[in-house]
Amino acid sequence: GGMITVQSSVGSGTQFDVYLPTIKPDQLKAVPVNRTETVSQGNERILLVDDDQSVVFSVELMLRQLGYTVTSQSDPNQALELFRSTPDQFDLVITDQAMPQLSGLALAEQIANIRPRLPIILCTGYDPTSSYGADENDQIADYISEVAIKPLERHELSAAIRHVFHETMRIKEPCNGQHIDH
Repeated sequence: GGMITVQSSVGSGTQFDVYLPTIKPDQLKAVPVNRTETVSQGNERILLVDDDQSVVFSVELMLRQLGYTVTSQSDPNQALELFRSTPDQFDLVITDQAMPQLSGLALAEQIANIRPRLPIILCTGYDPTSSYGADENDQIADYISEVAIKPLERHELSAAIRHVFHETMRIKEPCNGQHIDH
């Protein structure tokens, strides 16, 4: 019901013509849009680390709109120094994996040495089956709470954050009047 033509000449360029069939208004059908994506909000304090300024800007904006207090760093070494100076000022760290000078996994390990039970989400734009965050036995490092795959969608990131906090609270729930802290 339609067609595409192509005309090309060396030195002049290429022209594509796209012909679409005419549709009458009575032939149009409404396509339902799925708007049931749940977006959880919070009020925790997050340290966001990514060397890409555009990612920092967009993710920080997204997190602030979800109610979080966000401190951003585009240099992982500066982020580590900030964390060392104020380790109790953060409830969660979200870090990119592929950064110059200090990878997200190396940053997470150093942060975990300072605050072992702090939740850390490692983000990667690579294949989720890759070994980022995993050791030689393909086990995710104990200090990585979650691995998030870029691009970070709002509903997926909010779900990962709430999952991490839910798991953290589950581990710290009192049992027979005692506080369990693994």
